[in-house]
Amino acid sequence: MVEGHQVEEDGLVWTLRMRGGLRFHDKEPVLARDVVASIHRFAARIDLAYALMAATEDCRRPTTARCGSA
Repeated sequence: MVEGHQVEEDGLVWTLRMRGGLRFHDKEPVLARDVVASIHRFAARIDLAYALMAATEDCRRPTTARCGSA
């Protein structure tokens, strides 16, 4: 799903660029908010991922599409 990424100089902010044209099985487009929701569902089941998310202020809010901002 990820076409590329960019990491800020401080290493704290990662920007992931999604491939174009991604669609679900019902042909609806995959949006950034869908990816964020998926990451949050994953993090809720994996202790290490949950700890990483909890340590990142913006990622504690499920509707935030930009995680890693200080």
